[in-house]
Amino acid sequence: MEALNEQIQDWSVVYNYDRPHKSLGNQTPEAYKKANENFYFRVVAA
Repeated sequence: MEALNEQIQDWSVVYNYDRPHKSLGNQTPEAYKKANENFYFRVVAA
């Protein structure tokens, strides 16, 4: 049973972090994060 839990945990990491997501423009979450890391910190001139 412990081996199955480890396999499920490994799969969930791949599913959530390593595979491209259609909603992120077919990028991995890490690639999307790097491409947009300054997006939320841009200063908007008034």
